[in-house]
Amino acid sequence: MDGEGYYVGLDGGGTSTRLAVADAQGTIIRRVAAGASNVLAVGWQRAEASVAEVWEQAGIQASDVSGMVVGLAGSDRDDVRGPWRQYLTRMGIRRFWLVGDYRLAWAALTGGAPGAVAVVGTGSVVYGEDGRRSLRAGGYGWQLGDEGSGFWLGRQAVRACLADWEGVGPETKLSVLIERKWGVATPAQLLAYWYAPDFDRRGVADLAVDVIQLAAADFVAQGLVGDACRTLAALLAAVVDRLAWQPGWPAGLAGGLAPWLIPYLKREWWSLARMPAIQIVPAAPVEGAVRLARQWVNERRAGDGQVDGRNPRG
Repeated sequence: MDGEGYYVGLDGGGTSTRLAVADAQGTIIRRVAAGASNVLAVGWQRAEASVAEVWEQAGIQASDVSGMVVGLAGSDRDDVRGPWRQYLTRMGIRRFWLVGDYRLAWAALTGGAPGAVAVVGTGSVVYGEDGRRSLRAGGYGWQLGDEGSGFWLGRQAVRACLADWEGVGPETKLSVLIERKWGVATPAQLLAYWYAPDFDRRGVADLAVDVIQLAAADFVAQGLVGDACRTLAALLAAVVDRLAWQPGWPAGLAGGLAPWLIPYLKREWWSLARMPAIQIVPAAPVEGAVRLARQWVNERRAGDGQVDGRNPRG
């Protein structure tokens, strides 16, 4: 590519890394993708390799980028944000902003205006802004939270399977699902698989869509999906209630599980009074990143990659 004035968005999470390039008018002219870049899930080496891969595929020079918004999972944490900020600075981009990946989904829904979004994929988090302040709920990772997420649903399915096998819980077709997926048929085999040194937690999240599909025919799976959506609805309602919410502001659901969960979530959502209508976020999060990059450049907002108008040294 030749030219100047590109706006770049990068969306990196536990499953994939996506980058989009827009021209000076904001029209997206290239999209590329690579593997996961959530350092908390895959480590720094793989995460940096994924970011480097999408940058190389994009085929642009850092000096031609007017602004870049980078949303990377875990970047709210200082121990994650600091190294990523140094990495992006070394790339030589004149102006960049490093934000939580959930903010990209919010921007894809609202275009940078007030509204709120629940993001549900491998993990889960809720985020909203009202023009004066921003709020988030959930998103505490697989060990402490991420309720309703793909990993949460998969782990709950495994627990239900163990309870079925041991006779302390109801029979469930989830047991057949896990036998088929992982090739295990006893608690001992499942535990050996789960606690193996090379066990990949992302495989747990891969069970989620099957659990949702089973909900129509299995009482236990239906209960898990209901629990997931009740929690997501409560988190989203908590953010909406705490913002200076106005009629007409959008509320949305984003992430890989959004199309699967939206019918169930709407049932829980409608039971909550005074809540806005909820919709699937119509654009990809990486498109939200591009929108923010162009908007923040036009607003002359100082970037994370600037110190007195210059990139800081990493």
